[in-house]
Amino acid sequence: LFDLSAEKEYIDIEWASKYFYNRLEVDKDHYNIITDKISNDLDFDDVFRKIDRTISKIGQQYFYYKLRFIKSNSNDLSKFTQLVTIFKDNVDIRDNCRKELSKLNSNDNYYFESLFNDDIIYKPKILILCISLNLCMIAILLLSFIFHQIILLIIPIFITNSFLHYRNKSLVNYYLTSIAEFSKALKSAKKICKIEKIKNHFIDFPFLNNLTQIHNKIKFISVEKSLNNDFLALFWALIELIKITLNAEVIIFYSLIKSIVKNRKEMNELFVFLGEVDVSISVSALYLSGYNLCNPIFENSKNISFKNLYHPLIENCVTNSLDLDEKSLLLTGSNMSGKTTFIRSFALNSIFAQTVNISFSSYFKSPYFILSTSIRTQDNINTNTSYYLDEVLTIKGFIDVISEDEPHLFILDEIFKGTNTIERIAIGKSVLSYLNQGRNFVFVSTHDIELADLLGNDNFTLYHFSENISADNLVFDHKIKSGKLQKRNAIKILDLYNYPKSIIIDAIRIVKDYEI
Repeated sequence: LFDLSAEKEYIDIEWASKYFYNRLEVDKDHYNIITDKISNDLDFDDVFRKIDRTISKIGQQYFYYKLRFIKSNSNDLSKFTQLVTIFKDNVDIRDNCRKELSKLNSNDNYYFESLFNDDIIYKPKILILCISLNLCMIAILLLSFIFHQIILLIIPIFITNSFLHYRNKSLVNYYLTSIAEFSKALKSAKKICKIEKIKNHFIDFPFLNNLTQIHNKIKFISVEKSLNNDFLALFWALIELIKITLNAEVIIFYSLIKSIVKNRKEMNELFVFLGEVDVSISVSALYLSGYNLCNPIFENSKNISFKNLYHPLIENCVTNSLDLDEKSLLLTGSNMSGKTTFIRSFALNSIFAQTVNISFSSYFKSPYFILSTSIRTQDNINTNTSYYLDEVLTIKGFIDVISEDEPHLFILDEIFKGTNTIERIAIGKSVLSYLNQGRNFVFVSTHDIELADLLGNDNFTLYHFSENISADNLVFDHKIKSGKLQKRNAIKILDLYNYPKSIIIDAIRIVKDYEI
């Protein structure tokens, strides 16, 4: 019924990330956050576009949120994997759920989360006025059977009601899309809840009762959204006349808004339920579409081990394996050899492991940890921040968050590359040794062979990436190798690309003089 291997043609990250940013202030104290800095360093949005297999816009927004909020809770991860297994092993259940979720795939569905996350406009004074006018209208209609002249009072009240009705219409229209999407989401959730294995997995659906109670109000408010042909125009005019006469739309609208404000928690629970279902199906689709995945193992020790780990963005990616016991990693190698991609791959897999309990590898073991990265640093003319100062401030942030309670994973690429060689090596050694205390891990890549000499006996394991240069080409195998890089190939690469011989000879002479 659905192509499990298909990537989305286009994902609007601004909309996909909206739920995450709207929940940032609410949830930031409960989780470890993948910050915008980390996201940029790891090309997170591009990776998300690659692996997203959700079918609803709710699922897409929740998947993005789920990958950027790390709970580090083994029970939650285990329960999530159980749900993934249900969908992986039961084609009928998977397709039935995806069929329901496909009803929530229009771009309008992006607006649902704003209904309970954005500030809601609520005007109780207008509501009191409308109720009062409604009661007056009913009283006049009843009394007109006895006092016929009183019927004339209907005219000013009707005019006032018309003004209030159409003044409020723009507000109704503003919320109409998100309200209609909520209604569709609730209908789909009710059908999915009835599936036996889903019901047994979640056990309880506390949000359903309260949300069902406000559903009839939504039907009344959104009735005109479904009147989309001329034949129903007369029916619409009659309904509109009743609404104006009794101020019904305004009263029910503000009653609905009050119910929404009161049931925001339940609306979020509905969103999370549909999101969990859709994300679980999405992860099962990754298994079924040919990705080599495993469930990670978490141990409370200073040990990292993985086999055949790869980067999900890279087609036919060369896999790598590593085993670190009580030590961090210092990685040397030339440009394009693969060292930055390697540390990015591990950082991404650590996120997937702690959020959706998968790793793009055949084996993955690590502790839970808080991730920090310094890969892309840049000058910022708007804040008068230099390249070097930007990195200084980033790494100062690392130092400030170190705690004894939780291990941290610090990912750094070419540390302090914005300053001179002697001070870069001295500061780099001191900072890396400081970060590598307690249960923390440091993964750092560098061109500075001198750092390898300084940190080799300071609880860092040395590895490198290298390339082979023949007479006319440059060959990278992108495989990690034990020990530090033993050869320098930068000048040879210049020669390979036909730099003037005078430059090559002069550069070789300077290197020899420097080494002496």
